[in-house]
Amino acid sequence: MELNPQPYKCEICNYNTFVKKNLLWHNSCESHLINARNSKPTAISIFNEIKRLSNEERDKLLKYINDYDFINKPAL
Repeated sequence: MELNPQPYKCEICNYNTFVKKNLLWHNSCESHLINARNSKPTAISIFNEIKRLSNEERDKLLKYINDYDFINKPAL
């Protein structure tokens, strides 16, 4: 059993555990899958995804955001 000094977290369900196997089990349970399907991205989750990008991918994203015409484009 792997114990981690920092808890493993499911940001979607606000679930914490110190055992990695428990988080893996949680990620496959029905309640988590329903929450994941119905969740909307939060600023923190978006920020964490951006941090995972390579520098090149991040530059492309920032260029797209800076070049996007938010005023004249309809909302999604």
